[in-house]
Amino acid sequence: MAEFRSQPYNPMDRQYHETIELDPVRSHANIEEPIIPISELGQTIPERDPAGRFKNMIQIAQASIRRGAGKMQLMLSTPPESAVGGRPKAYGKEVREVLKDVFKANEAMLSGVEMPTAINNLSGYDPQRGTFDDEKMKRDMDEVKDAIKFAADVGQGGGVDILSFEYARPVFDAEWNKDKKGQPIFEDTGEPIVQVVDERTGRIQGMRINEIEKVPVALDKETGESYKYDKDRGAFVDYRGEPVTELKPWKWKDYQHWAKKKGTTPEQLFMKEQMNTQIAQARGWAATYREHTEHTLAKIEQAEENLAKAETEEEREKIQAKIADLNIKYEQEVDTIKSYEQQAAENMKKAEALMPLGKYAMERTTNTYAKLGIAARQETMYNKNAKRPLSVGPEIGWPHAFGSHPQEFKELIHQARDKMADMLTTRRIKDPKTGEMRDNPHHEPGMSRSEAERTASTHIKGCLDTSHLGMWFQHFKPELPWHERVEKFNKWYMEEVKELAKGDEVGSIQLVNSMSGAHGHLPPGQGIFPVVDAAKEFKRQGFKGFMVSEGHEEEAFNEGRILVETWRAFNAPFESQYGPGAPARGWGDIEGRYHGHKQSPRQMFGSYVPPFGEYKPWTEIPLE
Repeated sequence: MAEFRSQPYNPMDRQYHETIELDPVRSHANIEEPIIPISELGQTIPERDPAGRFKNMIQIAQASIRRGAGKMQLMLSTPPESAVGGRPKAYGKEVREVLKDVFKANEAMLSGVEMPTAINNLSGYDPQRGTFDDEKMKRDMDEVKDAIKFAADVGQGGGVDILSFEYARPVFDAEWNKDKKGQPIFEDTGEPIVQVVDERTGRIQGMRINEIEKVPVALDKETGESYKYDKDRGAFVDYRGEPVTELKPWKWKDYQHWAKKKGTTPEQLFMKEQMNTQIAQARGWAATYREHTEHTLAKIEQAEENLAKAETEEEREKIQAKIADLNIKYEQEVDTIKSYEQQAAENMKKAEALMPLGKYAMERTTNTYAKLGIAARQETMYNKNAKRPLSVGPEIGWPHAFGSHPQEFKELIHQARDKMADMLTTRRIKDPKTGEMRDNPHHEPGMSRSEAERTASTHIKGCLDTSHLGMWFQHFKPELPWHERVEKFNKWYMEEVKELAKGDEVGSIQLVNSMSGAHGHLPPGQGIFPVVDAAKEFKRQGFKGFMVSEGHEEEAFNEGRILVETWRAFNAPFESQYGPGAPARGWGDIEGRYHGHKQSPRQMFGSYVPPFGEYKPWTEIPLE
């Protein structure tokens, strides 16, 4: 079809060449719906320029503000092991003052700080070494305190969040992993493992529960009581006190059933039974070597009698050599007995020191969050730059670790708040090292319990990463066809979002999408999960925290998509225009004019413009 224009194109005109748009021009649809305005949809800004142009933090913040960001969350990326190159310790008074002025002058806000992913729990959990490390826990806590102060100095308040990989745990027996019919919602990854911790050393021990254990069992038909270990006899006995020799296969469900009767946990029972077996073996070998020593002593006595009766020197020398060998054997047998007795005693202590991994880790994590909540409160009260409350809390993690499921996320926050309230209202506490009572340094005289709970709720708040929640898709009904699977998963997703939105645990939301259950960072609207609906649900229920886009993964296609695609997904109204010409008809027009270009712009702008007066063409026509 012929196309008539007032002026023909020539090869130098941009329109002469066919261009490829990544998306169609969209109109303002659904204008009657409640909309989250642009002013409430910010973006994350990295500590270091991901494009490799070596911009510093101030330049990155300025560029984001020029693109229209009003609220920003700083993403720290330098791991704590790095001596130089980043984190709050690398930014002095003047840099902090300039950053604060940049936000103030542009009426923008640094809403919060995200800690480096190298800091991914506050329990001191070190999965590489299989232990809980006090030094790691202290180091991470000090890093968070530095970030709290930075947020006060630069952002005048806001939240500090820490990725939550508190400890590895299976999901096969979690209560939240059952639907209304009692069937699992998510498949477990790998082989289920029972894990306990030696509270004396922090070292983790684990065993696969799918391995059938053969244990001696005798059951009292009346009481249902299982076998007992007789310490004096060094053997397992039944309810009549008779030795047990029968072997029966036990599975995990048997330990769960038994744990309910014992009032303990199946993890403790499982591991303690392994320890009891080792104790019985050690005591059995000790008893065996006691019999050996008795035989050896009898031989020594007999040899000494023979020595007294010996008539020749040669005969006496042979008997003396034999006695010497028997004495050496006796000493070795005694040492062996001591070794086995020591082994049995150590295993008994170890059995008493074993704790379920979850209980041990949660005590450490919540204790650390409580102390950091108090630090955030103190910084809010005493830092002259702080105009808004400071808070600290977990960012919902990945499915492999505790802290990733919404119920775990809420449990962690509520236990941390309870611990903080305890610290604020308890005058005397037990010293964890000595066990003696001492004054509580966090006690606030005169503070009531209700006031302490309100304070804890203000200063301990979590961060919802919508993509991390979407990672549960990896383990959701993989046997279903793709579209049905996505549809059913998104239904579960929104049910969890609605429950989260009802509470006050979430203080900030990172809006980010993905095209699968893999960890992704697509802008809202560019993935398969209902991120926009999730944000609207929070706003509908009165959410007052900040929302930022973390969809930086498509910045390689067009710089600025992290923000512009977020605005587009929320159908945020955008009525002003840039430069001469007809008003923009939709988001495609606006994006093509200035924000997030899909093709090269007609003029230089932003960070590409040379400093004023430094360069101009021979025609002296301005570059912009």
